[in-house]
This record gives sequence, structure tokens and C-alpha cells, in this order.
Amino acid sequence: MGQNQVTPQCLEALESLSPEQQQGIKIAFAEGYLAAEHRKTPSRTMKWLKVTQQLLTIFLFLGVIISLMASLSGSMFRIQLGNQSEVDPEDIHVTFDDVKGVSIKGLFGALCPKHSVF
Repeated sequence: MGQNQVTPQCLEALESLSPEQQQGIKIAFAEGYLAAEHRKTPSRTMKWLKVTQQLLTIFLFLGVIISLMASLSGSMFRIQLGNQSEVDPEDIHVTFDDVKGVSIKGLFGALCPKHSVF
């Protein structure tokens, strides 16, 4: 027999109880039934809170993924995260003719005149 079926032995045991004990069993059954019904049908507010929680979790997850992709590759999105001061190679327009007359000695001497090694 299945779990939800009442056996004749169980009915005989219930009938042999005192009326107060039978009434207590009936009340316990009714309370358990009402508690189970209450759990099955959540309120409208709880449904909306659950949906909101799931949406916020999805958006947060997507935000973290997009942020990681942007900071690691830099080629998907051009957003600057943090205090970075990098220059894009596309923004630099320097040719060899612009720098061909500069020597290392002259450059180092202009930057550090006190410590001229050359």
C-alpha cells in the first residue's frame, strides 16, 4: 500500500483513542494542512520580490561579465575603468622625420641636466 493510504490497523488505533486525543489529532491535521496550503500559494508581493531578485541577479551578472571583457581586452568597448592614463595608438601621429634629429645624449641631458652621464 502507498504512503497516503490509511490501513485498517491505523483506523482501529485511532478509534481506540479517547475523544480528546482524537480531537487533538484532527486539529493537528487541520493545522498541518493549512500550513502546507499557505506555502503552496505565495502572496503577490512575494512573487514580485522573487522576480525582481532574479532580474537584479541577471543584470548584475551581465554587468560583471561586460566589465571584465572591457577591462581585459579593451577592444570590445571603449570605456575607461579606474584611473588609467593610456594613450590610444590611433591618436598618435608621429613620424620618423619628427624625431630623427634627437640624440640620446641630448634627450637625457635635457631631462636630467645635473646627472649627465654622456
